[in-house]
Amino acid sequence: MFYVYVVESETTSSFYIGFTSRLDERIKEHNRGQS
Repeated sequence: MFYVYVVESETTSSFYIGFTSRLDERIKEHNRGQS
């Protein structure tokens, strides 16, 4: 299953839109700055 996500940056108020089959890992990567 694939997931579509929208993440808003708290510092710039920018939105990031993406898709992944590993939502939990993708959010961790994003929070570590690996996006």
